[in-house]
Amino acid sequence: TAIAVGAALLILTAWLVLRSPSPGVEDAALVASLNFGKYQAVVIGNNAYEHLEQLQTAVPDAKALASVLEGQYGFEVERLENVTRHDLVRALELKARATRPEDHLLVYYAGHGRLEEPNDRAYWQPVDADPANTSNWISSLEVSDVLLDAKARHVLVVADSCYSGAMATALPEDAGPTGSAADRRSWFESRLGKHGRLVLTSGGVDPVPDGGSAGHSIFARRLLDVLRENRGILRGRQLYDLVTQGLEGQGRPGLVAKPSFGALKTAGDEGGEFFFVPRSLRRVSS
Repeated sequence: TAIAVGAALLILTAWLVLRSPSPGVEDAALVASLNFGKYQAVVIGNNAYEHLEQLQTAVPDAKALASVLEGQYGFEVERLENVTRHDLVRALELKARATRPEDHLLVYYAGHGRLEEPNDRAYWQPVDADPANTSNWISSLEVSDVLLDAKARHVLVVADSCYSGAMATALPEDAGPTGSAADRRSWFESRLGKHGRLVLTSGGVDPVPDGGSAGHSIFARRLLDVLRENRGILRGRQLYDLVTQGLEGQGRPGLVAKPSFGALKTAGDEGGEFFFVPRSLRRVSS
């Protein structure tokens, strides 16, 4: 009868659900069998500028992100507030040198940024930046040079600053790991063996809003939400997709957050990836 058939289908569905491992179980098995290395981060927030307009959310954004990275993902974080050009570049260089090939290195910058039209080059502006002189600015090429020399294969720059999209070049589409458990493992092994020099930015080559979301920038609030909600292995491209989906229609006229994602220019990207692995998965897998 129809009732008997329906009951049988329900039983079969329940059996399949129970039989199939959850994504968390599959991810824990991958973490147990693969080497994701140590997780390092330099997190920078600049609010108090000497010669430029003061910002409100960059330091709170950096504090909140550092807390999530340390507590949920086990990063060793160096957090910097209101830093000069010298201290910012020095921190990047020291952290880059301290990494190992299997490691992950994340660099987060929140602060003023500029775009120089003649060379289409993005700049970060530290707190001692002179608006009329680029000598104290930090060019995207300088950031790339420092990270090109990093030993870590997996590097992700997250930039919440105006015009930061100029740091990135387009990447080919990548569907991510699919198929059987063996196919998925092969995909992860391939990406873990390649250099990834990736950049996620809060906008393209336009200004981006400071503030607008409960004490954080619109971009930082969405970034924090995605990282807090994640329970599995989160790829850099997935992070970009989820952040972007949550920002559609937000902002105000002339200042709309439209994140970009790509390879960091001239930094030696070879098609690798960046993986966020929650500490809970590492505990399950041990």
